[in-house]
Amino acid sequence: MTRRIDRWPIASLALALVAGAGFADGGVPVASGTPSGHASTLLMRPAEARVGAVEFTLLGDLPEGVALCVQAPGETVAAVVPWSPASARGVRVVAVSFDEPGEWLVRVGPSPEAPMLEARIAVASTLPVWSERLPWLLAWVPLVLLAALRNGAISYTARRTRA
Repeated sequence: MTRRIDRWPIASLALALVAGAGFADGGVPVASGTPSGHASTLLMRPAEARVGAVEFTLLGDLPEGVALCVQAPGETVAAVVPWSPASARGVRVVAVSFDEPGEWLVRVGPSPEAPMLEARIAVASTLPVWSERLPWLLAWVPLVLLAALRNGAISYTARRTRA
C-alpha cells in the first residue's frame, strides 16, 4: 500500500496565494442619484475609509465644473477638490486625504451649497503597522507545513518501497 500525495491541496494553495493579486475593485457606492436627468454614482475605495488617502470615482454624465466638496467633522467650510478630466465613458477620479477620524460630509456639485450627490463617510483611525504586515510575516507558515508534510510523505513512501 503506497501513500499518494494529492495535488489538489497544492493547487488550491497556489490559487489562494495568486488570487489576492487580482485587484479589480472599483469601490463601493456611497451615493447615487439622477441629478439633471442623468444617472450618476459616487464610488469610494477602499470600502472602509481610514485616515489617509481615499479615492472617489464619479460615474455618469454630469456637467463640467462639478467638484467634490469635503467637509470635516465640526467644520462649517468645505474644501473643494477638482476632478480629473472625464474619460470617454464619463468616469472621473479624485484622491482625497482625510486628516482625522470622524463623520465627513462629501458632496458632488458645482458648489458646496448646491450638491447634486451627497454622502456621509465614517472615517476610522489608521490601523497599526503590525496589522498590515502580519499576513506577510505569517505567509511562510503554510509553505513550511506543506513542505514538511510533503517531505514526510516522500520519505514514508521511500521506506515502504525498500522494505
